[in-house]
Amino acid sequence: MQDNELPTLANCNPNDPEEVFLPFFVGLPDVIGAMLVFPIKWWRKVSAHLIDCGVMIQCPQCGHREEPKKKFRIDATEDPMMGGGGRWVPADEPEPEKDVLAERLDKIRPQIKQEMLRRLREEFPDDPALRDGGAR
Repeated sequence: MQDNELPTLANCNPNDPEEVFLPFFVGLPDVIGAMLVFPIKWWRKVSAHLIDCGVMIQCPQCGHREEPKKKFRIDATEDPMMGGGGRWVPADEPEPEKDVLAERLDKIRPQIKQEMLRRLREEFPDDPALRDGGAR
């Protein structure tokens, strides 16, 4: 995991003492306006410290691991690196349906979107939704 990424279970190495606990430091209770209170480099030291103190997620002898009671979710409309907050939800809460079209449109530069709209207006001149001030 890179230090400029938000730590998640998917991008942290569970075998790396500096990364194993990083996902659990995101969105700590009663912290408002910050996904992480301190820089990731500091949290890496805390994670390794917890390992050195004997804290574990899975028993090395029998492999037992407690099932999590909650999971961290960032809504699709939030940008965690710009202060958008995620939240902890019950582990069994279903994931929201993905809006694949919105995800793809978000990746298109504004200039390209403007050109696409200009061409759509040419192709569909009678469509009220494509006119200035039309329904969106």
